[in-house]
Amino acid sequence: MDIDLRYRLRDARRRPTSYGLRTFDEAAAFLIGADMATGWTLLHGFNEWAAERLGSGANLAWPVLAAELLDARRAGSGQAGDAECSGEEDRIRALFDLVEEFFVARSNYPQGPPNAGSPEHI
Repeated sequence: MDIDLRYRLRDARRRPTSYGLRTFDEAAAFLIGADMATGWTLLHGFNEWAAERLGSGANLAWPVLAAELLDARRAGSGQAGDAECSGEEDRIRALFDLVEEFFVARSNYPQGPPNAGSPEHI
């Protein structure tokens, strides 16, 4: 990944309003734009990765999967309230953290996870 793009993503996570990101949906749109700018390689595999962590939803778009995964993680951590209670800025940061987590996982398995495509993974 381009160093400048990685810097921009980290900077957008740190200062979302400086990039005009005030909602989770705006942050997702920003990431879709970054993905498009890289010829759809930036988030290649993110949808499948998020669905695997969620345990369902492979047919959903990644912004929906990411929101559900973050909500499930928040519920599992014992944080009360719905998505709005945690604050949009917190949700934006959590989304960028989730994408960073994906980048780390992808760098560990650049060709996909072990046994990808085997009968038990199809």
